[in-house]
Amino acid sequence: MMFFETQLKMPFMVLPVRSILLEVMSKKILISPGSQLTAENYQKMGEVTDLVAPNLFHCGGIAKAKRFFPNARVWGIKGVKEVKPDIFWDKILGEDPWEFNEQLPILLIEGMPKVNEVVFYDKSSRSLIVTDLCFNIKNPKGIGSWLILKIFGTYNKFAISRFYVKFISDRLAFNQSIKKIFLWNFEKIIVSHGDNVLENGPEFLNKALLERKL
Repeated sequence: MMFFETQLKMPFMVLPVRSILLEVMSKKILISPGSQLTAENYQKMGEVTDLVAPNLFHCGGIAKAKRFFPNARVWGIKGVKEVKPDIFWDKILGEDPWEFNEQLPILLIEGMPKVNEVVFYDKSSRSLIVTDLCFNIKNPKGIGSWLILKIFGTYNKFAISRFYVKFISDRLAFNQSIKKIFLWNFEKIIVSHGDNVLENGPEFLNKALLERKL
């Protein structure tokens, strides 16, 4: 597993963004290619075979990545064709067969149709890979980062954003999906925004859920 770290400049703060490259079954899968990835970043990856937009918020870097890897398959989630109609989506996660399920199973977080996040479990490293489900920004940058992250409830800690919770339209379906995550034998949590959790992942996730009364 390789990480590519970029930053997205937002009003009053800088958001750290992590793109994740995995090699599974002789294929290279790039999860959530960031819009700020450089040509040098892409050169270091080798030949990527699959590009994945894991939720409806993380589609912005797909078109750029596709230019560097024109032969790569492009995976999105339900609703992505309406959000990004300018991109040809080869496969839809949760609808089309995911051929990597033996080593890298996926799970759609139900009850959030405006997000439709898919999480991954990398069995080889016992890592839960999430996108916006959890944040862990320990060293925020930007003059307004303290205020913004305090409002979201994610300042200087591992947490689920209050903004994210607002997108839950079916609490029962959401909770049933979360219960399935805990059936995976994960130890680490790889996040798109902030520091990765390298041990005791289930405890961190459970505490974050309790904080939001989920």
